[in-house]
Amino acid sequence: MKKFLSLLLSVCMLATVVAVPAFATEAGTYNGTAMGHAYDLTVAVTVDADGTITDVTVTENGDEADGTGISANAIAVIPGKIVEEQSLTVDSVAGATMTSEAIITATSEALTAAGADPNAYCADMADPEEEGDKTQVEETTDVLVIGAGVAGLTAALSAKENGANVIVIDKMPYAGGTTNSAGGILVCVGSELFANNRLDSDNLEATLAYWEDHMSYSCMDSGYPDMDRLTDVLASTGSTVDWLVANDVEFAAEPYSASTSYPMALANGGGAGLINMLVASTTARGVDLRLNTKGIQLISDSVGTIVGAMAETEDSIITFHADSVVLATGGISQNEELVEKYSPKLHRAGLVPTSAVSHTGDGLLMALEVGAGTFDVFSTPLFSQIVDPKLSAITDTSALTIYSQLGVNANGNRFGNEAASAGWDTMDYTASDMIQDGNAPFWYIYDSSDEAIAAVLEAGVEAGIVAKGETIEELALSMHVYTASLTASYADYSAYVAAGEDIQFGKDAAFLKAIDQAPFYAVKVYPTTFGSAGGVTTTADGRVTKQDGTVIPGLYAAGEMSNRYFYNENYILAASLGLYSTMGRRAGAAAAADALAK
Repeated sequence: MKKFLSLLLSVCMLATVVAVPAFATEAGTYNGTAMGHAYDLTVAVTVDADGTITDVTVTENGDEADGTGISANAIAVIPGKIVEEQSLTVDSVAGATMTSEAIITATSEALTAAGADPNAYCADMADPEEEGDKTQVEETTDVLVIGAGVAGLTAALSAKENGANVIVIDKMPYAGGTTNSAGGILVCVGSELFANNRLDSDNLEATLAYWEDHMSYSCMDSGYPDMDRLTDVLASTGSTVDWLVANDVEFAAEPYSASTSYPMALANGGGAGLINMLVASTTARGVDLRLNTKGIQLISDSVGTIVGAMAETEDSIITFHADSVVLATGGISQNEELVEKYSPKLHRAGLVPTSAVSHTGDGLLMALEVGAGTFDVFSTPLFSQIVDPKLSAITDTSALTIYSQLGVNANGNRFGNEAASAGWDTMDYTASDMIQDGNAPFWYIYDSSDEAIAAVLEAGVEAGIVAKGETIEELALSMHVYTASLTASYADYSAYVAAGEDIQFGKDAAFLKAIDQAPFYAVKVYPTTFGSAGGVTTTADGRVTKQDGTVIPGLYAAGEMSNRYFYNENYILAASLGLYSTMGRRAGAAAAADALAK
């Protein structure tokens, strides 16, 4: 916050030495540019004659693949705040501080160009950390859980079941995190739920074999997954589902059938339904759930034992005295600085997170401050790939095919099998290919043979989102890729189509379609993720450890806070909720036992 406040102060002080024109502000739209993380960000600011800001729009953002990706959070929030509050002194977006700073600085420049004085938009500069107007509150509980997603709620339910008084806090106005948008499907090896209709693959050996095979698609030298930890947790997923059933969480009576490679249970109502049932179950059993309450700092005693945490609401600072604290705040996928630090390869690939906006690494940062161990490099459980969100924002892109296209990287070279992700079990493969290649942005090439698709693409051309050329050479110039590389990739791919065999990447012949009718188009496509794989090091029952393996007394973690053990750089669909529920159940039980033993 202090770093961001300094930025606001500098913007406003700079305005005092800028010569403000003598004439009144002229109504119109003015541009301003500022440096983002590594590239320029440009805004268009519209003002009335009286200086009222009526619109702020980010028109260019070189850092995050033309405005998509992690910085999209700041782009979606900061301009609206400036207009709503008629102020440059708006709060930054957690995890996107650099982008927030760039938008504010560029807006200040645009206001100056309009003849306005940016100082007039710099009121209320007091640092909230120094205002002293928030009520100071102290509370005591046995177990404090920070984060109310599936891991946090199962930890709370388990801790309560084991006799502890439990408070759960979450910074969002609702519980659930990313689980709300998930399918609500849990891996569940050996669950009694399917005792009478068990799949042949419903055993630990078959599930592990599938897991190893799937993870082998990428980054074989990473050392993950940790098969011992994975085996241990997977073996308990079935009993966790049975435990959830005993605690009023309902599932479909039949195994989820999208894949028979491993057993899956579908919660009634999907991910949102799972969270609603967990909230009802925990609160009915006496767990105190507090929303709009952000954990900000762990409290330790003189010997390093965690004895509570501080949290913040809109009007209060709460000091929670707790014998055990469970961190379940999710991952880092919505924090651009942390992604670049811990997952530079993913950052370079232009990854677009589809996780909850709350996944900004809060728990990780708190844990690191008290000496928690972590992993040198985080991975990201990849999900799929999406067509440029900027195109989807202006027109319906559902007609666009992806498996039958030619895909190239920023150099114009083909990067993988474009149809690799066509099936349930391989949905993340193309995204993995993008990550391993790392040369973003990635483009898919289209021709004009389908009128419906061509109409969508023409809309993108008019908006400056889609590249177009009458020849492949012209298309390369429009895409700003190497002409020789793109023409060679196109020639090779066309030869594979004619032969009915892709000798480069083994694409199924059913998806080898000619791309030969001018004009040609190119659309950016991005890898996506539900979250991150990393966090802090833990024991099998969720106790957080230091880098040397010794336990930090009183501190526990579950879910994305400690999930590097399970993943390489690929994702097993419908796996995380079963794993994280099991982790939460274990961490909650350990936290309760340790708290009650004091």
